[in-house]
Amino acid sequence: MLQTACIETLSKGVDFRDTGAAMLVLGTWKFEAPLKLAEMPHSEKYWKLFYDIAGIKSETITDKNIKEQNEELKLQIRNELAYEILTLFGDAFAKFGVEDDSDYYLSNYFADRVFNKIPGFGGENIDGIIYPSVPNSYQQKNIVLKPEVVNTKLKFVEAAKVWAVHFMKTGGGAQFNPIEDRIYGDDNAKLKWRDSGI
Repeated sequence: MLQTACIETLSKGVDFRDTGAAMLVLGTWKFEAPLKLAEMPHSEKYWKLFYDIAGIKSETITDKNIKEQNEELKLQIRNELAYEILTLFGDAFAKFGVEDDSDYYLSNYFADRVFNKIPGFGGENIDGIIYPSVPNSYQQKNIVLKPEVVNTKLKFVEAAKVWAVHFMKTGGGAQFNPIEDRIYGDDNAKLKWRDSGI
């Protein structure tokens, strides 16, 4: 989804917040092989907190949907303690309004464990982690992949250039305006833009 990709790309965009606009380059990729993903549960705690603070309702997902998805994940795990531990990490992935990098310690630790980066804790070979997108108000999913997975299981298809504009200062949302799409790479994997831009 274009909007989710843009929002995730801009999630640390201080310049975007200050200037009100940014030019983005988004890639479209094709899965060449199945991926093995660790799924994070929806954080019921941060979901409720976010929508209470925002004073709005989700456009695509409800409390009931979240509870049903989490219950399904719990049934797949088949271990009450393991699910409770996963919920703790799910809360870490769902934090919003993060002030400093220490707020990411728990989610980074989880990723290091899942990706077998901590000696003595090797396990299954997991390709990535799928979790609710915080910048998109938990309404869509985000995937983080190991770099080697991109090289071995994904294939670049095309790129697009998008001009993003926000209206936060006036209480509005954002617009994502496609400038160029279906841009392919040459033999050296360099993108062939039609204009003189990026």
